[in-house]
Amino acid sequence: MRSWKLGVDLNIKDNLLDSITFEDAITALHCNEKVVNEKTARKVINEMLDANLANMRELIEVNIGEIVKRAL
Repeated sequence: MRSWKLGVDLNIKDNLLDSITFEDAITALHCNEKVVNEKTARKVINEMLDANLANMRELIEVNIGEIVKRAL
């Protein structure tokens, strides 16, 4: 099981924030929405971004001590 800890199973070169490609957005929109238009595209992309930001914030919380320690 992963601990999501820097120096354990995360490397300093790992991303804090995962990328979202155009393909990811198009696929999510195509597969998950009955109506595809600009409004639903914005909704889907914002949901993807919100999920990524939540994951990033969790990684920061788990690793904040190590981040500060390494910065010093």
